[in-house]
Amino acid sequence: MTVRNRVVALLLAFAIVLSIAGPGLSGPAIAQQPPPVHRKKNFIQRHPTLTGVAAGVTAYKVAKKTGQNRKMHGKKLNFAQRHPVLTGVAAGAAARHYAKKSAKKVDQENRRK
Repeated sequence: MTVRNRVVALLLAFAIVLSIAGPGLSGPAIAQQPPPVHRKKNFIQRHPTLTGVAAGVTAYKVAKKTGQNRKMHGKKLNFAQRHPVLTGVAAGAAARHYAKKSAKKVDQENRRK
């Protein structure tokens, strides 16, 4: 075998080895990340106080009406039906809390991107 044939054989072997092991030797490929998407808050997240008030008024009216119906039929009233104002305030506070918590989560996601 001549020197020229040996060089060609070595180059060919080297090319085959690189083609097989090449992707692993070059390191990890860097994936392109899509551009960040700004997530818009929904109505509840933009207006947590209004949401809380609406939830409180609704809970108050439901508790009051079901309490009247149960009393009319001679049944025992539960706590919410005996204290409809307290029920409305608690429901409003809970709704506002969760609306603000959800809005804060969206804000954090938007800042991260």
